Amino acid sequence: MKLPILKALFCVAVLLFTLKTQAQDYIITMKGDSIPCKTNRALGGVKFRYQTSEMKSNKTIKPTEIKEFKNSEENVILRSVVIKGEDNPKFLALVERGTISLYYVLGRRHVNHYGFLNVTDAIDELYVSKGSDTVTLLKSNLVTELTRDQLRHNFAKLLIDKKSLYDRFLANDGYATFYLYKIVHFYNTGLLLNPND
Repeated sequence: MKLPILKALFCVAVLLFTLKTQAQDYIITMKGDSIPCKTNRALGGVKFRYQTSEMKSNKTIKPTEIKEFKNSEENVILRSVVIKGEDNPKFLALVERGTISLYYVLGRRHVNHYGFLNVTDAIDELYVSKGSDTVTLLKSNLVTELTRDQLRHNFAKLLIDKKSLYDRFLANDGYATFYLYKIVHFYNTGLLLNPND
């Protein structure tokens, strides 16, 4: 009787260890070094910090020094990218990695009046890149220099090498955030996110 219980406890321990390993935060330096660490950010803050097991205190993560990092607490990967037309890199949250990569602006953390932790995503800004770390605006609910049709046209140019997807995108007037994500995912993988599509 003791043997099955011990086996079950061992399996649970292995599972918990595996989950902890998968949730490990990391940073990738501009040199390409991957360093396991713990990342976090303060309430009301936008900036993240990291701390390795050898460090005595946290260090701010800067987009000029760190290429990418993962924060498992918010389940997000952030990459240092340059927005077209700007000089300095900034961190954007990675939605889809591939030939075409999709990013969004991560909201500011705050505690709402009910005492719950929220991430503010009132500003819906999506950015896209193809084969580089320079991103262009794909969608925004803010006033921009480009119209919706111009943004759609710029995005369609990224799809031109996959003619059937390009034609499908132009034939459909869809511009919802999830629709754009599905298009990028299909471009990168050839797989639909939803079998009903």
